[in-house]
Amino acid sequence: MEFEVPQFIEIEDKPFVYFTFKQFIFLVGGLGLGFIIWRFAVFLFDNTFVGLLPAIPVAAFVGALGFRIVHPKETFIETVEHAFLFFIKKRVFIWQKRYKAPEQGERSSGDLGKTDFTRLTPTLSGSKLKEMSWSLDTKSSADSSAQIPR
Repeated sequence: MEFEVPQFIEIEDKPFVYFTFKQFIFLVGGLGLGFIIWRFAVFLFDNTFVGLLPAIPVAAFVGALGFRIVHPKETFIETVEHAFLFFIKKRVFIWQKRYKAPEQGERSSGDLGKTDFTRLTPTLSGSKLKEMSWSLDTKSSADSSAQIPR
């Protein structure tokens, strides 16, 4: 028996001319939301131009959510989600001083031209390594006051 193997399963079907179903929903939703904002602003301010000022950017933003604008492998809604998470997540910045070897003709502050890099390389004791491993496992590296079981 012969079976037909599906090809191009990553590509979505496009039932609405050039748009997938999700893109079509975003476009219709953006236009609908823009129309609602426009009607509400016209009702409040009794001016059509004032109603278009907030309606057009909102409709364009919502309509763009279904397309790949910034990155070819990522939709715009995923990019917006990543940007939102970037701004609300807590970040930990760790500064590490970089030591550079003295260049030819320079003197180091120690052994007149010879730098002992073994002295400058940080080492970890067993307890410090266990503490770092525990903080990475529990994702509480920002909270150094966490109790570590021994």
